[in-house]
This record gives sequence, C-alpha cells and structure tokens, in this order.
Amino acid sequence: MEKLNDRAGSVLKCLVDLYTKDGKAVGSKAICEHIAEKVSPATVRSVMADLEDKGFLISPHTSAGRVPTEDGLRYYAKDLISVDLDQEIKTKLEESVANVKDIEVAIKSMSDVIAQLTSYTGIILSPKKDNEVLQTINFMPLEKDRVLAILVAQSGYIENRIIEIPSVIPKDELEKAAKELNQVVFGKTLEEAREIIIKSLREHKNTLDIAMEKILEEEFSNSKSLIVSGQHNLITYPEIVREKLKDLFDVFEEKKLIIGLLDVVKQAEGVQIFIGKDCPLDAAKECSMITASYGSKNSDSLGTIGVIGPIRMNYQQTVSIIDYTAKLLSQILEKQGE
Repeated sequence: MEKLNDRAGSVLKCLVDLYTKDGKAVGSKAICEHIAEKVSPATVRSVMADLEDKGFLISPHTSAGRVPTEDGLRYYAKDLISVDLDQEIKTKLEESVANVKDIEVAIKSMSDVIAQLTSYTGIILSPKKDNEVLQTINFMPLEKDRVLAILVAQSGYIENRIIEIPSVIPKDELEKAAKELNQVVFGKTLEEAREIIIKSLREHKNTLDIAMEKILEEEFSNSKSLIVSGQHNLITYPEIVREKLKDLFDVFEEKKLIIGLLDVVKQAEGVQIFIGKDCPLDAAKECSMITASYGSKNSDSLGTIGVIGPIRMNYQQTVSIIDYTAKLLSQILEKQGE
C-alpha cells in the first residue's frame, strides 16, 4: 500500500477519528476544525480528492462529505494510530484481575471488562491444557440426565464441565467410575489420559462408558475455554446487517469455529487487525476483529484475546486495550509458572 505524506496522513487520521464516532460522512470544514495543523478548506478538499483517487475515501451519494473505505481504515489502523492507553482504562483493567491467581477467573473477568470498555464483543481463548498433570477426576450427579465432571490438575488448575447423558446414572456408579479412572490417569497429562481412557472405553459400551467418552472426546477435545462477552453490543450498530448478525451469534453459540480461528491467529506476534473482508470468519465480513496472543515465556502454551465489532471501530483505543490486556494475562501466567 502506498505510503502517504504527512499532510495526507493527518487528513485521513482526522477524518477517520470523526467518522468512527457517529458513522457520518465528514466534510472539509469539520476536518479544518479538528485537525492539529492549520490548513485551509480548499487544501483539505484537494487532499481528500487525492485520497479518494487512491481508494482510501469514498463519497456517499447523499452527502458532500466522505467516508473511509476498508483500505483507508486499514492504513489508518496500521500506520496512523499509536498504542497508548489512558491511565483510567489501565486501572480498570488492572483492578479486574487484582489478586486473581486462577487464569480461568481472570479471562472471564477480562472478557467482561473488555466488552464494557469497548462496547464490542469480547472473546478470550484460554491456553491449551493438554500438558496439565492430572490429580483426580470426579463426577457429580445433577438433575435427570446431566452430570458434572470435575478435573483437578496437580498445578491446582480445575476444569468443570456439565455433560448430558442418555439416562440417569446412580451416584454409586459415578463414584465407582471415578475411582477406576483415577487409578488409570493419576499422574498422566490430560492428553495421555484421554488416549488411555478412550482406548479402554471402546471395549465397553454401556451408559456410563458413553458418558465418559463424551467427556473426553467432546467436552475436553480442545482442552480450552472460550469466553464470549457482550454479544448483544453488536445489535446497537445498524451498519451490521441483521442476517449477518444472526450468523455471527450462531458462531458465538457453537464456539468451535472461533476456537479454531483463534488457535491459528495466536501464532502471530503483536496485535492483529482484520477489517471487513480480511476477517477470517465468514459471518464477520461486515465487522472488524482485533486479536493478540498471550502466554508465559516459559511455556509454548498460548491463549488469544480479542474483540469483534463494527468496521466503524475506535481502532486506537481498542488496539491499545487488547495490547495491554494481553500483557496483563501474560503476567498472571508467568506468576503461575514460578
């Protein structure tokens, strides 16, 4: 993409800053009132015309002003913003995880706070837990055809899952199953335990075995937790077509697609910005997504944090929030590994 000169960059930045506030087309007069340097309306109009020729701006038929194209927003987000966060927002993020040692608690709190601060949808994927060494597995009967499975690792990591089973299993049978499982999986990693138990289960197909197979093959297949917060924030942005919004909500509900996507983007360094058609989620082509990976330097286990919001996004604040939050979560994981 062609590098803009300082004046063109200043005009584009000012225009996008104004546009992202209300989604309305921006004219030369408004830019002259808000741009840092002193410049005449005629000069601004000339620069805007040049930016339009370059494909960074477009003129809506109903307005004399202009709005940024996806290319214009891409240039703005990657070349014209600075990663700088207000101390007030930093404090809110820090307070949300103050004295929190459990990463699962931290990511839930962070996801909620990010959704609140940005007014977008917060998404956080926890680090993979396949290398956690198991201490115990327990089952607790709930109402009718539901069982709570509790996995406790030697590190203190705890994972709970509610699973549905074909029929009611008596409490004594659940306790017996847990005892037998613990004899097999104690001291094994989650990945090792899964392979051992699935192999054993294939030789027996009663109701209890089916329940345990579901735990291992479905519920713990990713060994990850995905937290999605503030889904309904997206309803407030009329530019997101309702049909697309429904598809996106379905993706949030199903989760597997997002988990797979976040697993891929976590390999990249720094904050990643996906705008419009660049977004790897088909259901989010009318949105923007910002992500960053986080994790411990002593481990290759990484998680991903991000937001999904309208293309008309406050990129400077959102990028800064995601960058700072990733650092906070990394610090928590570092302390866990000490």
